[in-house]
Amino acid sequence: MYRIKNWMCKNDWTEGDYNNDMKQFLTVECKIEDPVALNNPACAIQLSFDELSFKERIKIMTDILEENLKDKEFFFCEYGSIGMCYKQKYIKGHYNKENCIEFDTFYPGEGFSYTYKNITFIKVDKNTFKYRKYIKRIVLGKTEEGSYYIVDLNNKMVIRVYDYRGLVLLSKDKNKLNLWKEKYAQFIPENFL
Repeated sequence: MYRIKNWMCKNDWTEGDYNNDMKQFLTVECKIEDPVALNNPACAIQLSFDELSFKERIKIMTDILEENLKDKEFFFCEYGSIGMCYKQKYIKGHYNKENCIEFDTFYPGEGFSYTYKNITFIKVDKNTFKYRKYIKRIVLGKTEEGSYYIVDLNNKMVIRVYDYRGLVLLSKDKNKLNLWKEKYAQFIPENFL
């Protein structure tokens, strides 16, 4: 018989039911599906790092995630999947229970569909996410994590690393959005200004 020692678990594995809140935020308050920046022009910006080396891209993308998510709980979401494929690669220690909400697509009939019509998500505890490993695998093309989104439900914020080229930042807080626009102005493509 296996016994889980109390020091291994940060919290109760079954803690929290966020399904209604996540569905409301991802599908009603915002339209969180690619293209995120075009779907939410009033509250999202797209950043492109095409001019940077892969090493520089990894650094700046990792810095952005850490700056906005460090010391916070957030949700790691995978669209169109039952169960999170890579949670053990990116979450240190004991991870929380996966949750799932129904979601097809905002674009039915346009030739796009998910393998499974849902979004699986998991709450990530403070300081347990491996930001650099996540970014490095995406930038270097070592994984197919194109269906992952990071959601800070408390602060109404989404970070979408779409591939090696860049990411999208979304916030319902206009001050935060303006701060990002000012700080990352050199990386915002002209068609998103």
